[in-house]
Amino acid sequence: PAIDYRFANDTSMQLGKKLHMGVEVAMPFLTVRGGLNQGYWTAGAGFNMWLIHVEAATYGVELGAYPGQQEDRRYMANFSFQLGFDPGRLGFGSSSSGSDGENVSRPRLKQRR
Repeated sequence: PAIDYRFANDTSMQLGKKLHMGVEVAMPFLTVRGGLNQGYWTAGAGFNMWLIHVEAATYGVELGAYPGQQEDRRYMANFSFQLGFDPGRLGFGSSSSGSDGENVSRPRLKQRR
């Protein structure tokens, strides 16, 4: 859970527009989120399947002077695909040990006399 109180010194803004709160429940492949933003409900979900990440959320923003006056409902979606490789395993990099801590033997340079 999280609670956020923004613009505490701004006396022109009403208390309901300053308060934000939410909770997140994470499971192995699914994350569920819910809360309040400026007095309006929020919801979101995330799906994490190894290389593919999908996120969706909705929240309301107050356009008027006080909470409950004029809501603007917003929706967001995000899709990402994550690829990566370990440059240490491919022979790149400056360290003399592999990414798992084992020593990697490399040919030594001959000395000139």
